[in-house]
Amino acid sequence: MTLFWMIFHIHTLIDINIYQLAPYYYSCSYAPGIYTTFTNYYQLVVRGLLATLLMIVFGLLTVKNIRRAHRTAAAAAVPVANSTITTIAVGHSTNYPSQKDRQFIFMMCSDIIIYVFCGILRPIYMIYIQATQYQIKSDERQAIEAFINSLTLFITFIPTCTGFYTYFLVSKSFRQNAKKVLQTNRIYNYYQLHKCTRNT
Repeated sequence: MTLFWMIFHIHTLIDINIYQLAPYYYSCSYAPGIYTTFTNYYQLVVRGLLATLLMIVFGLLTVKNIRRAHRTAAAAAVPVANSTITTIAVGHSTNYPSQKDRQFIFMMCSDIIIYVFCGILRPIYMIYIQATQYQIKSDERQAIEAFINSLTLFITFIPTCTGFYTYFLVSKSFRQNAKKVLQTNRIYNYYQLHKCTRNT
């Protein structure tokens, strides 16, 4: 999959220029023209629509498979002498997803919502810039557009760094495991510090 997306995005190396905005300060940007238009619509279709659609489809399929697994487990009962022996652990409902499955579904939905919100803004802004590129704009409007450009670019990177925090807030088991890891590292660092102190 990684190789596919690397090949799929290799066209971005075709027509990109490096501009010097100030001494020792450079910026990479596409040359204005047909390729810039293609890139803007490409971002809208691939990053904004296709990626969002794939995440939603696979998310729904995941939820469907989890529910199907629980229905299958609920139906897996063996009648023995007018009684029913189920193969499910005692204390777990077979009609509804378990707590871990619910946490997983909620974590997945959180990821999809965050990506959709943060990923669609940049392509929309780029289409707006494409549609208004030949308009005469005042200095105030250019300043506002520059701010929105920086803001949407910043928001684009939010989904890559929010996973830990959303998982920590949503999943109890993830919180417990994270606390164990942090406590283990703290104990290890404490041990190493005292070991170095004794050696010196």
